[in-house]
Amino acid sequence: MKKIILFLFFLVIFCSSLMSTENALISSAPVLIIDTTSAHGTGSGNNNVMQAGDVGFIMQNPGNIGSIKEHAVSISYLPWLYETSYLAGNFAYAFSTVTMGFSFVSFHSGEFDHYLLDGTLAEDKLSLGEMLFMPGVGVTLKNNDKLTLFGGVSAKYLTTRIHTMRSSSFAFDMGFNGVYRPEGVKGDIIFGLAFQNLGLGPKFVEERSPLPFKLRLGAGFRFTGFKHSGVLTPLMEYIQDALSKLNTGLEYGYNDLLFIRVGFSLISGETIFSGFATGLGVKFSRIKFDYALKIVKEGDQSLVHVLSLGYSF
Repeated sequence: MKKIILFLFFLVIFCSSLMSTENALISSAPVLIIDTTSAHGTGSGNNNVMQAGDVGFIMQNPGNIGSIKEHAVSISYLPWLYETSYLAGNFAYAFSTVTMGFSFVSFHSGEFDHYLLDGTLAEDKLSLGEMLFMPGVGVTLKNNDKLTLFGGVSAKYLTTRIHTMRSSSFAFDMGFNGVYRPEGVKGDIIFGLAFQNLGLGPKFVEERSPLPFKLRLGAGFRFTGFKHSGVLTPLMEYIQDALSKLNTGLEYGYNDLLFIRVGFSLISGETIFSGFATGLGVKFSRIKFDYALKIVKEGDQSLVHVLSLGYSF
């Protein structure tokens, strides 16, 4: 355990130095800067890094791969602004001592107008598309009465298309999450830490764009002891990339069947989204359905709806 703590300490210092470089956060890809790829995450205010045991969060924290102890799959559809949308899928296959994970994300935009250097409107239209393939592996690092700690790493292969130009990039993520059980308390602490997008960005023409390095740190407390096996979980997550983000959320689970969520995100420089989100989840046997909505401040679209469907086997 001591070695793990020392490793995390030096890793935080190293990644913080990356963020301080002048051009580390200049360029970013839509798939890499999205903060969540599930309705569960959207409804709880983009609190993702500490969600152990849910396959829908392995893209946000590969440490979550090690926490999944049964085969599971999920798919999410995230319609976005200005005729853009995301389609995300996650899969985990649990062996006796290790769990393999795989994520797939596709981003697509409709055609849009663009202007030439002289300020005139171009005759043709542009479009943007991206596809991300992310295999990973996770394990249980420690497991006793007080602490359960998981760790994982994942590799990313990203293909980007801007009009007729195409490029690809490669990166990796690493992360940890776990559960701490204080003595004499009805509940436990869930926590997570993840480092994302360490690698080389796509190259167009002669220039290579840097990837948006992202640091995630979050925790929550699961209050138990309610009637009907209710669980109340306040959540908080800090994200540092091109913007500083602080997400807060609250989830109540009734008898592991019905889940009600609400969240709010404070984002520096945010002008489009209100920050408020809410969601609902229903679990029946091994099937789970999640729905979330997020309020938009401006434009023709006032609400963004997110749908997810999961199955464990």
